Order: sequence, then structure tokens, then C-alpha cells
Amino acid sequence: MALTLFFAPDNASLAPHIALRKIGTAFDLVAIDKSKNDQNSDWYAALNPHQRVPTLVHRNPSTGDTIVRESAAICLYLNDQFPDANLMPPAKSHDRAVALDWLIYLTNTVQADLMVWNYNYRYAETELHKAELRRMTGARLVQMFKTLDQYLSAGGPWISGQSPSCADYFLLMLAGWGEQFGISPLPSSNANIKRHALACQALPEVQAAFDAEQISFFFQ
Repeated sequence: MALTLFFAPDNASLAPHIALRKIGTAFDLVAIDKSKNDQNSDWYAALNPHQRVPTLVHRNPSTGDTIVRESAAICLYLNDQFPDANLMPPAKSHDRAVALDWLIYLTNTVQADLMVWNYNYRYAETELHKAELRRMTGARLVQMFKTLDQYLSAGGPWISGQSPSCADYFLLMLAGWGEQFGISPLPSSNANIKRHALACQALPEVQAAFDAEQISFFFQ
């Protein structure tokens, strides 16, 4: 079996990239150069008709290729394939339910609004409408990060249980985007979000993924 992750630095591929580093198995990284419009090429569209990053290809001569194209789905697929890596809490446990709950919230709600904020031109035509879209989406995101901060204040350092999971990798990735996008106030203005981010950045699998993508840590 062979694993290939098609990625772009500091994109939605970061969380599954970290997960692969945690697993410790061999895998290939293939960069998608967005400046050259790689994601819209015929060869990539054949793998990912959504023409987005990431894509995971899991090659198995016996059963054929498995292709997974959504970041959270890749994380959950990797957890199923490599259960000993503990990418998620144990199945049927309370901690697993909590991690799944927050992982889906992060990808379905927080990530979705971050995309609207950053790619506002896809949803509005005039500069006035784009600015208003950013204002409204920014206010929503600020409240989302406050909600996450309040949740983390009651426990931690991780989202669920005593070990980091893919939900934590996702939160680090999305909070980092909020920092870079300039959401005001920044996610790091929330003490528990920042504490969580710094704890994540200290993890060996996170450091290895950041090094490989040649990106800097989001939080100092």
C-alpha cells in the first residue's frame, strides 16, 4: 500500500499532513502549485473533480485506489486505517463523540465562514458588498472562536481526552488562518485558543509538517 497526499503549503491539507506525520508511516507529498493553477489542470481534476486541496490517494494493488478529498474525511479515514496512531479517541467512547462533534463543527462552520471571509469575491460583486460580507462574517468568526475558547477554558489542554486528536490539528489550522487573515480581534486574543495553539505547535508531528511545508508557526 502507498499513500500520497496532494497538498499546498498552509492550506486545508495541513491537518491531514500532521496526521500522517503522527502515524509515522511512509507517504509521498505532491505539491499543488496554485500560482500555476495546478488545481485546475486536467490531471488533478481527474483525481479531484472539486479541484481543491487536499486529495489523499491510498494505493492498494489488491483492492484498487481509494481517493479521499475532504480534509476532515481524510483525517477520519487515516484513523480507521491506522488505529494504533490514536488520531481520534477510541470508538464508541465519550471522548470520541466530543472530538467528532468539534471536528465537524470546525470543518462545517468555522472553516466555511473563513472561506467566505477570504474569498468574498466569490459571493459578492461590488466592493461595498464584499466589505459588508467580510464585516458580517468576521463578526460570526469572532464569536465562534470565543465559543471555542470558553469550551477549552473548562478542560484541556486538548479538545477531547488526554491526548491530541485530529480535532486539535484542525483547530490549530483554522485559528492560524484567522490570524493570517486578520480577523479582528485575532483568535490569539482568546487566552485558551492561544494556549491550545502553542501546545499543538510543540507536538513533534506538527513541527515536522510545518518544516516540510516550509511555513512558520502561526502563534508566538
